[in-house]
Amino acid sequence: WFPHEVVDMSFFDATSNSVIFKCQDTTVNYFNPSILVFCRHNHDLKCILSGKSAKATIFYISDYITKMDMKAYEML
Repeated sequence: WFPHEVVDMSFFDATSNSVIFKCQDTTVNYFNPSILVFCRHNHDLKCILSGKSAKATIFYISDYITKMDMKAYEML
């Protein structure tokens, strides 16, 4: 969520089964310096291994892949 909380060191939170990333600036999204330099584009990283976030991501990708293209004349 935004803005992020300040976190001094990355760690695993067993109660929420989540990886909490180090964050020193609450207004900057999580990023990878190597991806930023080599790909030269904006990105936002989030660890999605299990739970509600993983399920939501799977549904989003499945819906995106299987969506039907609707032509303008079909909507009229």
